[in-house]
Amino acid sequence: MPNLRLLLLVAVVLPAVICALDYAALSFAYGNDWPAQHALLTYGLFVGQVALVSWAAGRLLQNWYWRLGMFAWVMTLINLQLYSLQGIKLGWSEADPAALLGFALLSAQLSALAMWCVLGRGYWAWRIPATCVAGVLLTSIMPNMYGIDVWKVLLCVQVCGLLVLLFALRAARYRLQSQSEIESLALAQRVRQFSIAHMMIWTAAIAILLTLFRGVQPWLTVVGSVVWLRMGVLGLCCAVVALVSVWSTLGEGAWFLRVPLLIGLPPMVGALVRWMTAAWTQVFGAGGAWSSFRYHFDRLKDLDWHWLAWTSLAGWFLAAVLMLLRSTGYRLVRVKRHA
Repeated sequence: MPNLRLLLLVAVVLPAVICALDYAALSFAYGNDWPAQHALLTYGLFVGQVALVSWAAGRLLQNWYWRLGMFAWVMTLINLQLYSLQGIKLGWSEADPAALLGFALLSAQLSALAMWCVLGRGYWAWRIPATCVAGVLLTSIMPNMYGIDVWKVLLCVQVCGLLVLLFALRAARYRLQSQSEIESLALAQRVRQFSIAHMMIWTAAIAILLTLFRGVQPWLTVVGSVVWLRMGVLGLCCAVVALVSVWSTLGEGAWFLRVPLLIGLPPMVGALVRWMTAAWTQVFGAGGAWSSFRYHFDRLKDLDWHWLAWTSLAGWFLAAVLMLLRSTGYRLVRVKRHA
């Protein structure tokens, strides 16, 4: 049982302050049609508070049940307030900064769950069901409104791209390990922490895949599978952003390398995606659920410069959520096989 005053501070005072700040920031933004400067400050406020909540839960509370309970409690308040305040307007649209903010935060939480499920500790028999239940609970509070189907499609593509990356990392024997486990494995010379060299190797591999996708584009266009090409390209670009976020929080390296890359690379990827999607033409057909998905997928090109905000927020939110693991001593390491 943690200190009562500390628990009161972390689970009551901190959420109250966060909710008050969020309400004031979002109310002002909606009342003034989201001026650019205020939108940037609001984005920074949300990223900073998620990082603060993650750090406080991991550093100030010693028991994992209390940590996860406090983190889930505060994140639920943030999610509910963000989604409920959409009622100030008639609805969200693709260009609404609040929709971008809400779905970027949701993508980070789903990405962290997927990372724990694939690379974390414990038995698969309870890790997979627990992840599925948490994912359903997260998506259940998402507003079901006309005009945000594009964000839902993008969210699906991003999570699928991340899952491919995570399973590739697992196949290469990367795991989430606590500090005590890393020290015992280090004594046996069976561990190597995820470093900038590893990140560059994986990024180069993704770049090669992007080149291959570009090479087969004419053939895929002929056979009518261009939508798969676009999904693959977007998924890989989102995987690059996630890779940088994971290395920046759970990898090895000096802070003056990790922080600038975390700040600078996601918007650069967003600019690249914006350039690629600007040349898209509609390829959707008629009838059926799959055709509807392809229709909304083709509309991603209408996001234009919102791509920079999406990739930036998705990457920064993921790094902020993963601060919960970093503050408790967890790192991403590559475990060697037994000799």
